[in-house]
Amino acid sequence: MRSSYHQTGYVAEGGDQTVGGLPEAVREAWEERKGPAVFGTVNVEGVPNVVCVNCVWVLNEEQFVIADNTFHKTQANILAGSPGSLLFLSERGGSYQVKGSVGYHTSGEVYETMKRWNDAMDPERPGGGAAVLNVEEVFRGAERLV
Repeated sequence: MRSSYHQTGYVAEGGDQTVGGLPEAVREAWEERKGPAVFGTVNVEGVPNVVCVNCVWVLNEEQFVIADNTFHKTQANILAGSPGSLLFLSERGGSYQVKGSVGYHTSGEVYETMKRWNDAMDPERPGGGAAVLNVEEVFRGAERLV
């Protein structure tokens, strides 16, 4: 039986903290994104896996939540400790990439929030878990923002 929450990457003393944060310009670009985002992880051998994701939201200034509607390799990679990368295109032009550690929730407040958002988009989507990408690095194209 897996735990209801699995945090990978580092956890600072005092809890589930991240470094970085989402700059306002990136948050605005997210609100004006074009098409689905791409979420990437790697397995323990270093083999990359990428998936297109439509059910992804800014959870707070330092985290994105991604609904696990059909993850298989992605979920296994997260539970094995893979960092994650989220890539999206802005209507304004340009691409943005957010990188960081990833946690996985199957119950609790974050999971319930994801379920509400996911069900509002399409109640047929399973939403079996919530991947949480901690904002640790942010790029606009090749320019590092965080």
